[in-house]
Amino acid sequence: TLKKIGSFFNNISITSKIFLGFALVFLIFSALSFTSLQNLKVEKKNLEVVSNLTENSAKILDINREISEIQRLVNVYSVTGGSSIILKIKESYESLNVKINEVESKTRSEKKKGLVNSLKNVLDSYGENIDALENRVIYRHKLINEKLPNVFAEGVNLLEDKLKRTKSKNEIIQVQDVIKKWYRI
Repeated sequence: TLKKIGSFFNNISITSKIFLGFALVFLIFSALSFTSLQNLKVEKKNLEVVSNLTENSAKILDINREISEIQRLVNVYSVTGGSSIILKIKESYESLNVKINEVESKTRSEKKKGLVNSLKNVLDSYGENIDALENRVIYRHKLINEKLPNVFAEGVNLLEDKLKRTKSKNEIIQVQDVIKKWYRI
C-alpha cells in the first residue's frame, strides 16, 4: 500500500501536490479552529459557573476579566506570533492561578469549592493550551515563511530543468504553460 501511495504521489502534478499541501494545512488549521471553538464553548460554560459564585465576587470578576484578556491575547498571538504577547499570556495565566488559589482558600462551602476546582481545571487546560498554541504558531510561521517558499522554489527548479531537457516544440509550450500556471499559484 505504501508503494501505491508513493506511485500515486509520483504521478500527480506539482500543482496538485501543492494543492494537497495547502489542503492539508487548511485541514490542520480547521481542526485547530474547531478545537478552539470547543474550548471556548467549555470556557463560556465555566464562566457562567463563575458568575454564580457570590463570595469573593471581586476576585471572580477580576478572574473573568483576565480570562477574557487571555482569549483576546490568544487571538492576537494567533495572527501576529509576537513573543511579547505569549509572555503576557503566560503572566496572566500565572496571575489567574494565584487569584483562584486565594478564592479557593477563602471558600468554605464544599459545593462552591467544587465550582472553584472546576474553574482550576479549566485554567490548567489553558496552561496546556498556551504551550500548544505557541508551538502551533511557530510551526505555522515556519510553514508559511520557510517550507512553502522552498516547495515553490523547488517546483520552479524542476520545471525549468524539464524545460531545458525538452526538445519538441509542443512539449516546450506545455512546460512553459505549466510554469506560467505555477507562478500564478
